[in-house]
Amino acid sequence: MRIAILSGGTGWHVQDLLRAAGELGHRAEAVDFRGLAAGMEAEPQPLAGFDAAIVRTIPAGSLEQVVFRMDVLHAALARGVRVVNPPRAVE
Repeated sequence: MRIAILSGGTGWHVQDLLRAAGELGHRAEAVDFRGLAAGMEAEPQPLAGFDAAIVRTIPAGSLEQVVFRMDVLHAALARGVRVVNPPRAVE
């Protein structure tokens, strides 16, 4: 399983999740919310290729940035990506 660990950095909690996922045979990758982008394709998918996402922290930002980050989570969930700390709970 390929897992995105979403946060605003790579603190100890992210490092520990990366370690634990690796020990269980999963491929985990730290993904900084601030680096996510969407293009002009019909259905932009910033988390394409991930089977699951673990939301640790959402960094501060402008209203547009925070809304975009939440939209990314909602879109991933709608595509069948398992999202731990789902967008409704984060909101």
